[in-house]
Formats: sequence, structure tokens, C-alpha cells
Amino acid sequence: MSVPAGSSGRHSSSRPPAGGGSGTWRQLTLPGAAAAQRNKKATRSMAMWFYANGIPFNTARSPYFRRMVAAVAAAGAGFTPPSYLALRTTLLDEVGG
Repeated sequence: MSVPAGSSGRHSSSRPPAGGGSGTWRQLTLPGAAAAQRNKKATRSMAMWFYANGIPFNTARSPYFRRMVAAVAAAGAGFTPPSYLALRTTLLDEVGG
């Protein structure tokens, strides 16, 4: 394992630069670490939803998947997902499904 100069490699507070390339490592700030934890939790929750419901992985390539994720993120922490009834009635009529 390669460790950047001046680092013991024992602490997990450092990570490789964005993009996953080699180069200088940087220490996460507390807000950055919190955001990384939130992203990790959201990603794992999303993955579990795919696995538990048998959702085909290729649906993650759909432009609608990216739009949905962006819209939920923009809606913020108070977002409430649609109900089963809304999905099969009102929203189905609205989006033309």
C-alpha cells in the first residue's frame, strides 16, 4: 500500500482526490466527512431498494433515474415520496403512463 509522504496511513480521515486518480491526498473537513457519510448512506439505501425489489440494474442507466435522483435531492430533506395509490392513479394519469 502506498502512503503519501508525511502520513502514517493509520487514520481514515484522508482520502484520494476526487476522480479516484493518484496524486496528493487531502484531509476531509468535518462538513465534508458528514456529507460523505450522508452520500454513502443514501447510496447504500438506493442499492438495497434495487436488490430487495428485483429492480433491473440497467434501469440505473435510464435518464429518468438521474432526473428522479436530482429532483429528490432538490426537494430536500422534507420530501415525501408518492403513495402507492398516487403512483397507480393520479401520477399515472399526469405523466401519461
